[in-house]
Formats: sequence, C-alpha cells, structure tokens
Amino acid sequence: MLLLELTMAEKNRPLINELLMQMGKHPEIETWRQKGKHPTTNFYYTSR
Repeated sequence: MLLLELTMAEKNRPLINELLMQMGKHPEIETWRQKGKHPTTNFYYTSR
C-alpha cells in the first residue's frame, strides 16, 4: 500500500507543481493571501 501511495505521489507531482505555479500567477492571489484562504469553487485563469 505504501509503495502504491509513493508511486501516485510521484506520478502526480508535475500536475501539483503546475497548479501551484498557476495559482501563484492568478491576479487575485494577494487577496487570497490577505484573507488567509483561497476560493473553494472552480476558477479559470489564462496567462496573457
């Protein structure tokens, strides 16, 4: 079981890294930081 969890973590690492990088570029990131939370609904952002 532990081996499977480590494999899944490694498999998903690029996706998680990309999501974190994209969130950091979102125009509302400073608002989220000030509030101490991010939205729980889906959001869409494309870089310009």
